[in-house]
Amino acid sequence: MSNQATTNRPPTPSTVTLQIEDGILCLPLSGITDALMRDFFKDEETVLLICQYPAGDHDLAHWPFCEDGERILRSALYDAREQGLMPDAKTVVLPDGTEFVIDK
Repeated sequence: MSNQATTNRPPTPSTVTLQIEDGILCLPLSGITDALMRDFFKDEETVLLICQYPAGDHDLAHWPFCEDGERILRSALYDAREQGLMPDAKTVVLPDGTEFVIDK
């Protein structure tokens, strides 16, 4: 896919590697940067990546990607980053080891 790097590279300390839980992409709790958010999710191991819409409905970021999967993931990651659920990074690492560009 065009938004992914062609080579795998080891994560850096601020790199978030997404996890899979029941076919849904999640952020690991260790990736949460905001102290209040970290405390809020303290009993969880992961945080689901959800793309929320103004009308109130939502989509989940499925893995492997389904139709519109990249768009849903990009939107969910942008929201997560703005809410302090992850570092201010331009990319994340997908479960298969490839890099995914958030701001495209």
